[in-house]
Amino acid sequence: MRKKMSPDSLYKLCIQATSDYLQEKYWNRENTNPFSQVNCNVVNDVFRYLVIDLDIGKLNPLELLLKSGQLQNLDLDGRDSPKNQWKFLMTTLLEERDSCRNITCILLPESFKNDENSLERLIEKCPLLETLDVSTYFNLSALKNCVRLKYVKNYFSGMGEYIYFFNEAADTLANLQNLEKFDIFLCRNSSSYYRNIAIMLQNHPKLVSLGDTDSSWAAHHIHTTCRTGTVPRFGLKDCFWGYNRNVEKFNRNQIAYTQQFPEFVKSAAILFPLVEKLRIVVYNEDCMEHLKKLKHLRVLEIDFKLCGDSSAAFISLLSEIGHRLKCLSIVGGSDMPVDVVMKYCSNVVHLDLCCRGIETDSKNFRQLKRLLVRNVDEESLEYLLRNALNLRELLLVDAVRLDDALLHEIFKFKNALSQVNTIAVYECELSRERLKEMVQKCLNLERVAFETLDADVTTVANELKRDIRATLASQPPWSLARALPEEHHEEVGYSSSSLPSPRYLGDLRRRGHLPGDLPDEGVPHPFVLDGVVLEFHQGNLPRILQHEIQQILVIYTKQINK
Repeated sequence: MRKKMSPDSLYKLCIQATSDYLQEKYWNRENTNPFSQVNCNVVNDVFRYLVIDLDIGKLNPLELLLKSGQLQNLDLDGRDSPKNQWKFLMTTLLEERDSCRNITCILLPESFKNDENSLERLIEKCPLLETLDVSTYFNLSALKNCVRLKYVKNYFSGMGEYIYFFNEAADTLANLQNLEKFDIFLCRNSSSYYRNIAIMLQNHPKLVSLGDTDSSWAAHHIHTTCRTGTVPRFGLKDCFWGYNRNVEKFNRNQIAYTQQFPEFVKSAAILFPLVEKLRIVVYNEDCMEHLKKLKHLRVLEIDFKLCGDSSAAFISLLSEIGHRLKCLSIVGGSDMPVDVVMKYCSNVVHLDLCCRGIETDSKNFRQLKRLLVRNVDEESLEYLLRNALNLRELLLVDAVRLDDALLHEIFKFKNALSQVNTIAVYECELSRERLKEMVQKCLNLERVAFETLDADVTTVANELKRDIRATLASQPPWSLARALPEEHHEEVGYSSSSLPSPRYLGDLRRRGHLPGDLPDEGVPHPFVLDGVVLEFHQGNLPRILQHEIQQILVIYTKQINK
């Protein structure tokens, strides 16, 4: 019986083949750029695949795509290229008049430096720009004509640049009425920005997020300075409230801030009534009372590391808002009773917490799809894994209780872990034999990260002929996936591409394995192979591309039909 490939598989195959030819500079000798006639979606996919596939530091094969004028997503995040390659990139984009006409997204890594104001010149050539994510200073006046701009993200290591950028942003970006997210990250905390944040809020009515910048102080400033009876309301939906302990150690300068913090939260809850996602650092439990006002809250990440035992106040909060939550992450403080948490959070599907003993049964565990637990005891872990029957992703930190005996007991229960597709475990006591049993019984398993067993995962997967990707756990498993899921927050969750980086075809053409020239009618467009139609996102390939990709498809069809 003939094997059939899905249109998606055929499409990926063509993307990979095109990437190979670009690296060989196959089309560079043509008088016209064939990609200038290709659908933007196809150019985006070829570009993304090629960026993943290229050798480190190498950007030259991107030349035709950059010059085509059809590229929308200039996404080079994660590329660590030398200075001369970045210069090549910018020169290529800037020398062609229409090269940037369709660019809507610019993502550049930390290794990119804004030499000779090249970034400003690039931005000015992108009239359709909607997303800008960089890690270097640039003149904000370059954005004045980017009327579609929705998202600006930047990272600064120096306070001077940060303050100057924020001061400039308050006035320069006033005409960008579509701005939704302004995320300017500083590697230290500052108490001098809240007035600028207040101006940003007042100038941009569509703003829904300020990233990891504390907006509570700005809210309090607006609340206390506005005229009586004229308290404004803003549309922020994604907020961070508190001192960002990830960038700088807490010190005495923040004592006054923490004392006023409940009032800051009170003001923020009044001015930002539409908040759906909140990350908050709790300094004392008084501030939690004001969170009860947030009627739209769906995602809560709450940090108790700078607070004492606040279990009672937190449970009181959950008793009022828990039924609305879809995602809950609890960091620090005393271990929370997970059964009590789930009692009030009847709709939570993503849960992250330190777990202590479970005393009561709850049917709500069955709705969990994603679970991250730390320092869990043996009894609680067994209970969770045999009752969370719809779990898709499991992340265990400090899982020393997970040993061969416990896993054997868990698998005695019908359907335990049957739906799981991702497992990440840090510090466990599993043997290779029990790992093999896990792979055998978890039929949906696709991704695994262990601290010490990654090599064994690959070996076991090969033995059992399973397509499982082992993620080397040089980092704890929470680096594999953070607490909040991708569907609620675009920067969180897995960033794996739908286009796999290993090439199917290798170097077929260089080895002479491709057939000779085909007649034009060899394979029609859209391509029809074995009854499968491939339409390339409705984009028509120019003939110069059709010919080579047709060759790839014909030889591959012969291989799969043998």
